[in-house]
Amino acid sequence: MIRVKGLPVQLPTPSVKIPMLDQVVKTVMIDEITPSCKVMGSEINTFDKAIFENVFDECDQLVAMDGTASEAFAVTAATKPQSVLKIVSVFLEKKKIDLIPSYGADFIINIDGQIKPLMFSERMLVLSDDEIVIEPLDACEPFPVKVRKPVLFEIRHHSANVELVADHIGLKVKTDGINFKVQASHLLRNNLIGLCGNFDGNVLNDNIAAHGLTVPSWKKFAETWKLTPEWCRVNRIPL
Repeated sequence: MIRVKGLPVQLPTPSVKIPMLDQVVKTVMIDEITPSCKVMGSEINTFDKAIFENVFDECDQLVAMDGTASEAFAVTAATKPQSVLKIVSVFLEKKKIDLIPSYGADFIINIDGQIKPLMFSERMLVLSDDEIVIEPLDACEPFPVKVRKPVLFEIRHHSANVELVADHIGLKVKTDGINFKVQASHLLRNNLIGLCGNFDGNVLNDNIAAHGLTVPSWKKFAETWKLTPEWCRVNRIPL
């Protein structure tokens, strides 16, 4: 007998084309193993599926961060000057990685001041000795033979999106320049902070502000996750 009562998901409406069990497994895999927070324009859909409006500006806001003692990663976002395009920054492996949308479908990758364009159908491998390798993107092949050193993370440019992948901590950040998604490991349940919420499974407490208390207004909640003007000025990305 299949027990579904304890599943931490809402069962989908049965499909005549896909067996019900397959739908349940797919839903669990998506929501539990690869939880995600989506930012669609000014709408934020948290890890726990709370939805609210937030207008980004040129000063970064903390979108999501590992709230454990390891602080393995953080993700911030801000708009480009006089633009609706968003710069998504990832703090990972003691590096600051800026995913900067450029003209057309191009992206500029800024890793601690090293600025490199990433063209469509390319991938960037950042190695353990800080070497950066750019190769044609081929999802069907393993890392190039010449890459012998450990890969810290990979950045892929495909289908008008740029995606940063750090498999060892279960982190994926994908952006098209306006909308973006943060995907985190289920092991971080109840250990995330930022605009995307704490991922504790409770949609009603995602408005925990940076000071640790809940606030009644989503606008005030979002303001607490904005970084200081001084930090934004010092870390402003030259464009």
